[in-house]
Amino acid sequence: MNSTHLSKRLSQVYDFVVSYAAKPCRLADIGTDHAYLPCALALEGEVTFAVAGDVAAGPLASAKEEVSSQGLEDKISVRLGDGLTVVEASDRINTVTICGMGGRLMRDILEAGVGRLEVEHTLVLQANVGNYALRTWLDEAGYEILDEAVMQEGKHFYEVIACVERPGKVASLSDKERLMGPKQLQKQGEAFRLMWADEAQALRYVQASLQQAKQPNLERLQEIQQQLTYIEEELGK
Repeated sequence: MNSTHLSKRLSQVYDFVVSYAAKPCRLADIGTDHAYLPCALALEGEVTFAVAGDVAAGPLASAKEEVSSQGLEDKISVRLGDGLTVVEASDRINTVTICGMGGRLMRDILEAGVGRLEVEHTLVLQANVGNYALRTWLDEAGYEILDEAVMQEGKHFYEVIACVERPGKVASLSDKERLMGPKQLQKQGEAFRLMWADEAQALRYVQASLQQAKQPNLERLQEIQQQLTYIEEELGK
């Protein structure tokens, strides 16, 4: 993988930025790693400016090397820092991408730093786990989910969420929508159904283990049963 040949999931993030980001797009890619995504977008003229941020020095060195090799130093600023602390008000960032982290960590990064962004900014998020917690925060923080995608790479499934800040918006997602995704529930694609069939199997395994415990966690068992009910309702259609 490189700036001219993105992975399947980064290609989906790329497509959502192109489709839903405000124009002209001023991007912050948080946890940028090699900066492949901002470089790919800049090479095609899809962003006019980007901050490529990472908390670790090693990935940041790789990002600087990639930006330099692509001749993009005038468009991409590579910065060391935690989350959105790499963004300055003068950057006028209107789009943020975060990929490959857990949903709860993404939630914490956003909660701490969205005040640094332009009003009605766009977020494109690819969490490896914890999408329920992430969607719950987005819903309660006034974001509208514009689109979602599920893709499979090997044995793993990945979700991508595109959303926009809507100041004054009230929470509107149901518990099932927070778990499975409002747009995904409408689309019902093959990868979506395969992912949730796998998840149901994993939940049943956890459920059986908890039921055998001397002191079962009844709250967790109830939560699992509710999630299984949601999944079975959709897969049974």
